[in-house]
Amino acid sequence: MTGALGAILLIAAGAYAGFSALERVGKELQCAEMLLTASRDMRTEILFHRTPLPQLMERLGTRYPRLFPDTGNASALVREFSFLSVWRASIRCASLPKALEEPLLRFGEQLSSGAEPEQALDALEESVRHVRDTLRERKKAAVRLYPSLGLAAGCLLAVLLL
Repeated sequence: MTGALGAILLIAAGAYAGFSALERVGKELQCAEMLLTASRDMRTEILFHRTPLPQLMERLGTRYPRLFPDTGNASALVREFSFLSVWRASIRCASLPKALEEPLLRFGEQLSSGAEPEQALDALEESVRHVRDTLRERKKAAVRLYPSLGLAAGCLLAVLLL
């Protein structure tokens, strides 16, 4: 009785691990999609409204709190620290996947160095689109693979331990 219960729990744990890995890929894909939407908003704010960068950070934090956390007081922070340091801190606080964090950090560096904003936005969007497309392909493969692998690993452990 105890062995059967243990086997069921191992199989369930394996299935859970597989489905949680699939969910993680899905969340990364959602972050990439959200970042593309945010980059379109940034394009509008920077190029058409000429929004100052600290105010842009505050607006992004309001609209996209998952991507830009703790940016509500960016205007005050930029008075004490550089825009780049506030930008980096915000991006690192978001705990984004590395593949999405890097383009955002590069974008902040380009903005703070005085580079042409349109070119920086184009580079950001191109990088994020590439990551999004990669994540879509990974998710297609992961839909079948991860849950099956988790379930198979749980079954294997159950058989080995019985």
